[in-house]
Amino acid sequence: MTARAASAGFALLLLFPVSHARAASPCLRFRSRALEVCTAYVVNASLAARVPFYELARDTNPARTRAARVRLESRFVGDARLALERQVAGWPRGLPHVDLPGISIVSVAISGNSARLTTVESWRVTKGARVLFSERARRHVVLLRRVPGLVLHKWVVSSLG
Repeated sequence: MTARAASAGFALLLLFPVSHARAASPCLRFRSRALEVCTAYVVNASLAARVPFYELARDTNPARTRAARVRLESRFVGDARLALERQVAGWPRGLPHVDLPGISIVSVAISGNSARLTTVESWRVTKGARVLFSERARRHVVLLRRVPGLVLHKWVVSSLG
């Protein structure tokens, strides 16, 4: 199944297939700000920004490529964004197949406007028989920053360790 962008929270459960709701379920055990940070990473950054960027970054349609890049830039900053841009730079032109990622949240730590997630993630991106990117059950330390958003604030990914 190809993963598609999802907005956030409850709308995810109403508007998208059950498989997308399951992808956000690692956050349901958290409360308050930990839930906010977890949802920001799993739904907003991973499903709604990283997946479409993987799908469209090397598309032959410049408008779609730009839309995916704008979304990525709204959720990934600094080293995190550069790492993803470098990752796809060598991929062939066209639309790859992006499997729905598996993301488990091991822990969430929040201090002021900074957060640290420890995750276990599985990703697979292919183009035909060629594997462009694959990792299985890889542990990551993800750093996020709370920044001003259009209405209130949002969490952006600053490091994908």
